Amino acid sequence: MDLETQDAAIVLDYRWKIRGEYENKLTEQDYGVMVVQAKCDLDQVVWVSVEYDEHGHGVLPAALAACRWDNSDKKFAGAAYEARQVVAPVEIVNASDTDWYDVTAVLAAERIGLRQLIDGWCRTRYREKNGHEPPVA
Repeated sequence: MDLETQDAAIVLDYRWKIRGEYENKLTEQDYGVMVVQAKCDLDQVVWVSVEYDEHGHGVLPAALAACRWDNSDKKFAGAAYEARQVVAPVEIVNASDTDWYDVTAVLAAERIGLRQLIDGWCRTRYREKNGHEPPVA
């Protein structure tokens, strides 16, 4: 998938914490950072406000807060929730984090999709970690 040349926009928060997450894990040489930069350069960004708690974790609306979240994922979920108020469809694109399967149904109920870039690998990894198949939305 050639994300940086598609017309689809990405969602970033005004406080720049989503971009910071990419920079925390990746360098400017990594594909994900290059996609974010290309989308910014092409003005293909939906900017949203995400509320953060005293620890810097995203504060989720009640519709999403009911399930267990990895703290670092809350900002992405909150941003997608806010973005879907103005654009549709909205998808969270994930490369290798298997815990997103556990929240897929909650996201789907709020009209937020989840695209696993390496779904086969993530499903295998999820089975290894949890001893069962990932939930289906």
